[in-house]
Amino acid sequence: MKKVLLTLSLIGSVVFSSCLKSEQPCMNTPSATQDAKDQQVIEAYITSKGLTDVQSTSTGLHYKIITPGEGATPTVNSQVTLSYTGSLTNGLEFDKADYPINFVLGQLIAGWIEGLPKIKEGGEILLLIPSRLGYGTCANGPIPGGSVTVFDITLQTVTN
Repeated sequence: MKKVLLTLSLIGSVVFSSCLKSEQPCMNTPSATQDAKDQQVIEAYITSKGLTDVQSTSTGLHYKIITPGEGATPTVNSQVTLSYTGSLTNGLEFDKADYPINFVLGQLIAGWIEGLPKIKEGGEILLLIPSRLGYGTCANGPIPGGSVTVFDITLQTVTN
């Protein structure tokens, strides 16, 4: 009886351990290959949507100023009140704030920190954010790892 229990115990251990993931944890460090892929995705998105006047930065952020605004320009330490829609390039919406929501700009993803100072209070901007400036190569909720994200942001107020 002891031999049977010991054998069943060993079999159970082997079966259980084979069900565990053996993958290494996501390191969230985009590579030059990922950067190139993101650039292709962004260019395809711009073309498919017929976007014009899209500008880019040396970091890979692409943006279109829809309305420049007329008030204060946010800095990394600013408290910003805004509304936004976040989606993937395939159109899947993953986040939305139709109502005014407050953030400290410096606590947001790098793409927002870089992009929002391009407009002033009352402005609206479309940000095409490569994974390096967004959520990286690790999945984040409904956002698959290595995703380019698209944000349509209306900046309502800035408090410096």
